[in-house]
Amino acid sequence: MVDFQKIIFTGLGFIAELLLHSNYVLCFCLIMVFAACRISLLAAVLVLVGALFALLASFGKRPSPLPRYKGDVDVLLGRSYKASTNTPEMVANNNVSIAPFGDRLVIAYRKAESHFATPTARLIIATASPGNLEDWEVVWEYTTAQDDLREMLLFNFGGKLFCFF
Repeated sequence: MVDFQKIIFTGLGFIAELLLHSNYVLCFCLIMVFAACRISLLAAVLVLVGALFALLASFGKRPSPLPRYKGDVDVLLGRSYKASTNTPEMVANNNVSIAPFGDRLVIAYRKAESHFATPTARLIIATASPGNLEDWEVVWEYTTAQDDLREMLLFNFGGKLFCFF
């Protein structure tokens, strides 16, 4: 009886060893020559463009210059900055919009008791310094007590800050 598992793992081991101990530049040149001779010049150009994208994708990501937030996560900016306040009866914070204004960052978000439509929803606008994203100051709150507030859009245009909702 043929042991397919042994054949598969032996083949994968051979391929892994080949990849680990190959001269990548030489392999790339051989693939380019093969593509140009056996397939077409267009295929060789496509291999070259693919290699360029692979090279660009292999570059490391620069570390963020912004400080990391250390605490309970509620509303996130990017990945780890809390901007909302803790309100036990208003646990849903969503529909976030952020914009630079002057030397501050301004954020608008919806605060409510749930993610679903509710007339008790509030629109919160807070500001922070770009150098300190841990301290947000609430500068304006709005509620109609009749309508659900959501999908706000906050943007800076011509030196003026606009908030549509």
